[in-house]
Amino acid sequence: MSREDTIIKAVESNFALEGMNFSSREKKTMRDCLSGRTTFDSAVEKVIARYKRI
Repeated sequence: MSREDTIIKAVESNFALEGMNFSSREKKTMRDCLSGRTTFDSAVEKVIARYKRI
């Protein structure tokens, strides 16, 4: 299992313990950040912009 998969599984299990859903979009964003395709700062900015439009 890769480092990214291990981290994503840990986050997913923590979400499950809290009764929260961890969507496939969130997993993809996290995988992109962990692999270096995008930065965490840019991902946070995109999320903030998405929720400001709602």
